[in-house]
Amino acid sequence: MTEFRFLSSLPASVGLLLVVAAALISWWLYRREIYDFPRPYRWLLPTLRSTAIALTLMMLLEPTLRSRYFEGTPTRLQVWLDGTASMAEEDTSAKESGSRPNRYARALEMLATGDTPKLEKWADQGEVFLGRFGADRSAQLWQSTVKQPAEVPQDYASLQPSEWFQPTSLSQLLIREKGRVSGFSAPANEEEAALSVQETERASPSENLQSNPILLFTDGQHNSGKSPLEVVAGWPKESAPLYIVGMGRNAPPETATLLAVDSPTQLFRTDRLQGTLQIQDGLPAGEPFQVAIYHEGELLWSEPLRGEGSGGRNIPFSFSIEEVVKKLEQNQPTDQSVQRLTIPLTARIELPSTDGAVVSKSERSWLLGVTTRKQRILLLDSRSRWESRYLRNALERDPQWSVDAYLVSPGKAPRWFAQSGNEVPFPLEGDDYLNYDLIITGELEPGALSAEQQDHLQHAVVRGGAGWIVIDGARGYWEDPSYKVVRSLIPTEKISVDPSSSLQSWRAVPVIDSPLANVLELGDGTAGNNETIWNQLPELKMLVPVKELPGSQILATAERGKEAYPLIVTRNYGAGRIVYFASDETWRWRYEVADKIHQRFWNQMSRWAMRLPFAVESEYLALDSGQPMYRIGEAIEIRARVRNSDGEPSQLSTIEAVASKSGQIMATTTLALETSLPGVYRGRFVGLQAGDYDISLQVPGLSLDANPLKTEIRVLEPENPELLRVARNDDLLTQLATATGGMYVTEDKIEQLWDHMELRHNSKLIESDQLLWQSFWWFIPILALIAMEWWLRKKAGLI
Repeated sequence: MTEFRFLSSLPASVGLLLVVAAALISWWLYRREIYDFPRPYRWLLPTLRSTAIALTLMMLLEPTLRSRYFEGTPTRLQVWLDGTASMAEEDTSAKESGSRPNRYARALEMLATGDTPKLEKWADQGEVFLGRFGADRSAQLWQSTVKQPAEVPQDYASLQPSEWFQPTSLSQLLIREKGRVSGFSAPANEEEAALSVQETERASPSENLQSNPILLFTDGQHNSGKSPLEVVAGWPKESAPLYIVGMGRNAPPETATLLAVDSPTQLFRTDRLQGTLQIQDGLPAGEPFQVAIYHEGELLWSEPLRGEGSGGRNIPFSFSIEEVVKKLEQNQPTDQSVQRLTIPLTARIELPSTDGAVVSKSERSWLLGVTTRKQRILLLDSRSRWESRYLRNALERDPQWSVDAYLVSPGKAPRWFAQSGNEVPFPLEGDDYLNYDLIITGELEPGALSAEQQDHLQHAVVRGGAGWIVIDGARGYWEDPSYKVVRSLIPTEKISVDPSSSLQSWRAVPVIDSPLANVLELGDGTAGNNETIWNQLPELKMLVPVKELPGSQILATAERGKEAYPLIVTRNYGAGRIVYFASDETWRWRYEVADKIHQRFWNQMSRWAMRLPFAVESEYLALDSGQPMYRIGEAIEIRARVRNSDGEPSQLSTIEAVASKSGQIMATTTLALETSLPGVYRGRFVGLQAGDYDISLQVPGLSLDANPLKTEIRVLEPENPELLRVARNDDLLTQLATATGGMYVTEDKIEQLWDHMELRHNSKLIESDQLLWQSFWWFIPILALIAMEWWLRKKAGLI
């Protein structure tokens, strides 16, 4: 490659400016002398002389032609920086209140700073490529080639990533590089990557046309994709040695890091929020620190701790949220009824610094949904059985339920069956049934519910969205023709089998692979614990033999020997959910454990089966956005109810839901009218990016002032395994360097690597300068210009 340049110590821009100025002055002075001469003499003569003067003055700048070429085989050095989140670690100790450059910045300093930056030196010895990688992505930061040499950026901070890639996949990078040096294109995905590995393993060393050393700066936190050790099998060692610089410490940082918060996302207002903070404890033994939970700066809970240096620790927490709920309710608009509040919470690890101040080292925030009103349950049975009594007691014991219980028999007035002394009139009208979120019926004698009351129950389930739990019994009352109206809702059909002929009992078995299996989770979440509890439950003596109807799902079966029948069956019907129990003996599950299992089972089942209340309501609108938090990719279900000015259900075919972030509309979606539920609309948001959103409605004919309802949701980033372990992985990096014929050093021993890499260069940059200002090629044009000017002057009569 040949390039024109000036060797003078005077800056080229300043020298050229002086040359041009002198040439213009000479042209102007000459032009004044021959102003009256005819063309072309009056402009050609000044131009010839000023050009000669300019070329003469330019000799002072020492114009030179520099030729650059490599002797030997040119080396192409690939420099890769790990651009994932663990490289943002500063590796500071717990008491350091200041900060130091992170691992990524320290790697850049090694490459791009100093009297002669390494990148600049390598660019003089061959071609250099600088990039960063993470997951299956990569980005070019800088490169210099023989044909297009580039200067090293003066401000290396411009090479810092605007966002961290995640997670770390060393195998993806190595697959791409192995394909490149072996002559294959880089794969676009894991499937292509596997094919690329197969092809590169068949490639012969003779196919590599030049030396391709690879320099890698990373902490070795590989946490995605196949093992990188598998990829480097058959690596072309001679042409592409892998040099690795290990960044960071090989031990957990001397600090405490909050990894995760294990907490419920939904509670009732009087509940205590209980959960666990998962922390990484790398503090020296006895070092004091504190974990705390805040709501908008207000401390709700804290616990002083001392470091153990033991790595992972789980810190339980428990505190009441009722006072927070009361404060938030006071700030709600008076024309709105808020049934579920969204409370932002932040958990922090706080450490004392050397000057006594508190340093917040890490934190996690989440949203908590809190139900502010009790859910109403209607419990009906014809007699005071063990099942109905224990079920009533279990539900009444939970403060989030309001239970109205009655014993109903044909020809008799309903009797108040709840333990509360505040007796409530038996529901007679359709609107009375619509006020209940869940209806539970035991074995009702034929005629206990009139046809009108059955219509009300059906309407509450199908159109009102209430849940209905049917607990069948040995008397077979639900098969009576008088229950024809509601019998069609039940998701089972009785079969002609008499299982009572055997004296053996029935074992309840949950359907583990069901998508609804979490409804029957009775364990503590550890592997196998739920199955163990179900196996230990007392067996059932009575079972109604049934088969499930099409469109229904079996949650649990009853088994004895080779016999098996559905025990718990469910299906959605209209806007509601129906759950059928083929036995009325779950009260037996209280044996030896009292309410520990029975209470949990029925609380979970009731909460799942019941109608979900709208989060916020006004005179004309109601809105609900489901859970307070979602993960990226999850569908966000939106429900709304719209009434017209007369209070009647809206007849609009569609309305719009809006997702806004910081006051800016980010997405809209259409909510369609439920055909079975007048005035109720449903829709969903799909594809919202991570962040906090306000969900609101746009209803035709309704101004924004009349539509102040909104709910809050958070879309979470995917779980990032990067920060679970940030210690340098020396073992993996050493094996990779050895397997590829390279060398591994830690960042504090980088000079050893520089010396080793110098010996491996097999090319030399040759530069030669042709001094134009001392050559005939520069003097001849000047003499020709002067000769031409004198000849024209003679023709013009000036000589």
